[in-house]
Amino acid sequence: MASTNLKVNVVTPQGPVAQTDTDAVLAPGRMGQFEILEGHVPFLSELHAGVVTLGEATEKQHFAVGPGFLEVEPSGEVQVLCEQACAVDEIDAEAAKAEVEETSVKVNDWKGALDAEYRTLKARLDWAQAQLDALKISGN
Repeated sequence: MASTNLKVNVVTPQGPVAQTDTDAVLAPGRMGQFEILEGHVPFLSELHAGVVTLGEATEKQHFAVGPGFLEVEPSGEVQVLCEQACAVDEIDAEAAKAEVEETSVKVNDWKGALDAEYRTLKARLDWAQAQLDALKISGN
């Protein structure tokens, strides 16, 4: 049986999304995906919208996450703090597909300044794409 010595909390401004023990955390960072295993040194990393996977040898759980941060505390506890997050079983695939279709055209055709309006539009696209990616990774 695999060790589950990582205590992981996935939290948004609306409250906790998941609190679980697992053996690994795979997360989307600025430079690409990274993995946290038991005994990892304390650190803080920026998260990009994408998929957080909890578990490697244990049962895997997938979450779509928005931008935020991941912290490995000195105690070994892992905090995933993000603007948005949801488990794959809570994702509305049709709504996410429609959002990607609508916003990707607008982002690709954007001619204005890269201002707050653009960043908001891009964040909507990234969040919708993260949801679709989580569904794909989980096999749903």
